[in-house]
Amino acid sequence: MVVPAQFIRPQSVLERLGFLMQHGQYLEAIVAPDLGPVERMTAVISFHVSGLVREVFDGKKPYNPILGETCAWAWQHSDVHAGITRMVCEQVSHHPPISALHIQNDSLGLTMEGAAQIDAKFTGNSVLVPFKGVRTLTIHALDEEYTLTYPSLQYRGVMLGPKGAEWIGKIEIRCEKTKLLAALEFKPMGWLGMWGAWHRYPRTRARARKITVEMPSQL
Repeated sequence: MVVPAQFIRPQSVLERLGFLMQHGQYLEAIVAPDLGPVERMTAVISFHVSGLVREVFDGKKPYNPILGETCAWAWQHSDVHAGITRMVCEQVSHHPPISALHIQNDSLGLTMEGAAQIDAKFTGNSVLVPFKGVRTLTIHALDEEYTLTYPSLQYRGVMLGPKGAEWIGKIEIRCEKTKLLAALEFKPMGWLGMWGAWHRYPRTRARARKITVEMPSQL
């Protein structure tokens, strides 16, 4: 999508991926001692959902990274035993635009990696930004891998109605070793914002074989 420079934020799409670690302290809970499979899955869900930043629709978009562009961060956890979490992102494809990421914490024995194809679509009164791809979180001491999908980001009110951004659609968190699956669905506002609320999903239960997790009414 080509737009004039005045509608571009001075920030790369790769830089936006850093928001995945905006609540990085939730990584520590994933490897807390004496957790059972269900409690560990709940901790993974908490970390995963905490990375969904509340976007603001200001009529601007981040600029597209060039092929081979990279961004890197390092976070020092407040708990000294949790060490440092490092994150590296790279633009690995320009057409279609695909961004790859790698997160690693040696002290916690955790890694996360994956890639996402980001392809914005104008749908009339909104812009839909799906994130196509899967991320994998690995707990090395337990030899557990969790696959995680992401919802789509929708910017509403391009022409009419209230302006805002919201996460919509379904996500799944799955662990093959423990045979657990959690599914969440983020509900969009109604047509032209005439009903519903921003950032919501219904009070329900995410279920899969052995897991039952209570979901709050709003993020």
